[in-house]
Amino acid sequence: MIDMEYIGKLTEAKGKQFVTFELNEELDIAEISRFSNDGVIKASIQFEDNRKLSVDQRKKAHALIRDIALWSVSEPEYIKAWMKYYFIVDTGVEYFSLGSCDMTTARLFITYLIDFCFKWNVPFRDKGLDVADDIGKYLWLCIKHRKCAISGKPADIHHVDAIGAGRDRRTVDHSKHELIALNREYHEEAHKIGWETFSRKYQVYGIRLTPQDIKEFKIGG
Repeated sequence: MIDMEYIGKLTEAKGKQFVTFELNEELDIAEISRFSNDGVIKASIQFEDNRKLSVDQRKKAHALIRDIALWSVSEPEYIKAWMKYYFIVDTGVEYFSLGSCDMTTARLFITYLIDFCFKWNVPFRDKGLDVADDIGKYLWLCIKHRKCAISGKPADIHHVDAIGAGRDRRTVDHSKHELIALNREYHEEAHKIGWETFSRKYQVYGIRLTPQDIKEFKIGG
């Protein structure tokens, strides 16, 4: 597929129906009309993140790289180079520096490192919540890998909104419930003190998964 790319800036947006861009060059309607065989010209919008990564993001990324280096008995610079390489290959992003990349790239890379640590049981020296930059994605990874969102230990899936005693969990549509991964200790505490108090105490919350996630993660099966 051959695409035509125009660069510009967003000047106005009204709901999902009207979006206005000021382009850096004149739009060649005749040229792009050739891309349509049904009278409809389709396009995608990609927004650039011009924010530079924060000091906090840089610290989190290096903390995770340190953890992987300790686990693998390797030098941090060696691990950083390889993890960046794997991330670029897996996601298709351009080469980046942890000293100057944008905030979105840093956030995605941090999440990628956490996913790697969960997959290979790399221990965190800091709490997972403290090194996560995207909490929602972190909670999703905890469920995916069955890791407690608070302790990082092996966990079960906790329903924030209880599904009721006596119901067959195999027949419940778990995608309609808020879920979180907790080990037995925190699972019992959540029941004991109530979810609202527990959520405020540990700064966590339940998330909803897609039906595809439910099936892939074998929840309730």
